[in-house]
Amino acid sequence: MVLMELDKLIDTDRRTIYELAQQSLWVCVHERRRLSVNIGEFSKALQLMGASFVTLNKGKNLRGCIGTLEARKPLIQDVADHAYAAACQDPRFPPVTENELQDILVSVSVLSPPEDLVVESLAMLKQKLESDKPGLILRYGPHGATYLPSVWEQVEDSSDFIGSLMQKAGLPSDFWSDQILWQTYRVNYIQAQDFK
Repeated sequence: MVLMELDKLIDTDRRTIYELAQQSLWVCVHERRRLSVNIGEFSKALQLMGASFVTLNKGKNLRGCIGTLEARKPLIQDVADHAYAAACQDPRFPPVTENELQDILVSVSVLSPPEDLVVESLAMLKQKLESDKPGLILRYGPHGATYLPSVWEQVEDSSDFIGSLMQKAGLPSDFWSDQILWQTYRVNYIQAQDFK
């Protein structure tokens, strides 16, 4: 399986990803169906296996966010599917309506493959996160959660970031175990303002 590389996405690919996410959102809202994507019509980079999250915001409020951490399909298909799911299938929200559409801001996060992060203590984890502020994945038995790197903008420091991620995974904010699998990833963000 050949994976898409973040630094191989050129501006044309980024614009295509954004426009396709917008189109998928429109089809979901107006026709309540998934957008059909002909993979062969897109650049080679977009045909490679990739993982993405599509986030919808209405003003400053989250309106939907669906994605995957691991590449399982061509990136362009992954983006189209997650735009549909964020608009019509996020269990936290009702489906986006036609009246809301003009107020919805779409952003796409294209993820690098996760890399294991070996740490022996909470202090070491905090130290490794402070410099890069990457996306972080926590896996512990049946518990799991992730935060995209953009969440760093909403927290005070690494303690808050880790504690909040623990809670999202259903664990106490001050939980620690040597059995937790930590992984980090980078993101290529694609937003409307990139093309103004």
